[in-house]
Amino acid sequence: MENRNWLPLSLCTLVVAACATPQKFLPLYDKPLLPNAQSVVVNHEIVVRLEPGSSPGAELTETGPDTYLYRLSAGESIESAMQKLEARPEVIAASQNILFHAVEAAAAMSVPNDTLFAEQWYLRTIDAQTAWSKAKGKAVVVAVLDSGIAAGHPDLADRILAGRSFVPGSAKPVDDFGHGTHVAGLIGAIANNAFGIAGVAPDVRILPIKVLNEEGIGKLDQIVAGIRYAQAAGAQIINMSFASSLPSALQDQVISEGIQAGIVMVAAAGNEGTDAPMYPAGIPGVLAIGATDKSDKRTAFSNGGEHVKLAAPGIEIVSTIPEQLGAFGAKSGTSMATPIVAGAVATLLAMNPALTPGEIANLLHETGQPTKGFAPATTRRLDFGAAMNAAVRYLDQPRPQPSLLPVPSPEPTAATKNRLPTWGFVKPGGGVTKPELPKNDKNETPRPQPTTRGDRLPSWGFVPMH
Repeated sequence: MENRNWLPLSLCTLVVAACATPQKFLPLYDKPLLPNAQSVVVNHEIVVRLEPGSSPGAELTETGPDTYLYRLSAGESIESAMQKLEARPEVIAASQNILFHAVEAAAAMSVPNDTLFAEQWYLRTIDAQTAWSKAKGKAVVVAVLDSGIAAGHPDLADRILAGRSFVPGSAKPVDDFGHGTHVAGLIGAIANNAFGIAGVAPDVRILPIKVLNEEGIGKLDQIVAGIRYAQAAGAQIINMSFASSLPSALQDQVISEGIQAGIVMVAAAGNEGTDAPMYPAGIPGVLAIGATDKSDKRTAFSNGGEHVKLAAPGIEIVSTIPEQLGAFGAKSGTSMATPIVAGAVATLLAMNPALTPGEIANLLHETGQPTKGFAPATTRRLDFGAAMNAAVRYLDQPRPQPSLLPVPSPEPTAATKNRLPTWGFVKPGGGVTKPELPKNDKNETPRPQPTTRGDRLPSWGFVPMH
């Protein structure tokens, strides 16, 4: 049984996916990030990605599309196992397995099962009603990678797609932890049904992908499989309200592929109250979401930092819970702020499907409201109504270049260098590559115009650096 001394973290773990010179074994850190932190690596497991159609052999156990688990034999070291895997030509990448934890700061609190719009202070704060006059997320698919969803909840039932579970022992993406159902309600609970709450994007479709178990814990192989499944299923947005402090080259590769395909990745900044980057929020291209209170102040638990460009309400947030069908409850955390932003993104895409991930990131930041308590003071609180008004100009006008610059992956500092070790590699050619674009007569690379989401080149640093 794996070591379950995990961190109460927030977000995903990633490293740059494809490099000009591959980084073998990536010995990343060797001590906990925080004073109370314990190990979050699964010491005897390696997540392996194979070339499509390859034969895995007896040593590998399939966990998802082209994704497998290698378990170390007695006495085998992680380094020797990595060397053995790297020698196999069909292996694209490998990473030591990692634990993730849902990012929640308060337990569920029961509230009456009647119309609760008055309790949804966060919808008034972000000016949702102005946004709804233009679109409500119709036909947009948001993948919720979480603990599953109570699909029979009456405020969600018409919005939930079939989905899939990647947690052993769970045949369907049912919610046995309570986190995923709360997240899903914030994104897409049915509006104007004289019952319960309204989601930020009440006409959206939600794809439940279970990657966290009944304790709110998920492993890297499950996360990677879930991301790849979401992309294959046609999700336009992926909500990730979970975290680990450890980078992983394999997960960075998979997320980079999704972003390059036009998927908007939204992830919680974390609940440690620090400015040290967590992952995947600290990775260029992922929207890192902090949490604010009713006065637009950074909450005491919210993480911040240079990479956290956007925040949303994240305290006493009422949404659906699975304790009994028809129940609602309040939770706090960057886990709650993140789906509020994901819902806003879905509504933007419903009005203008041609928007790229970079354009969306810039719209949300440029139209956001000032916050207090974040450093540097560039973090903006989501203004949903203003973003929808600004998005109208993209419909029939030339597309402006994005103004925000990518946030580079931070170098280890005094605050981050004492993290736990993880091992992995990405082979040359096994990761995402940047296409060579044609030049015009001024030797400039023109910005490509998208035709479908799959061939769109994202902006704001979404193509991995080589």
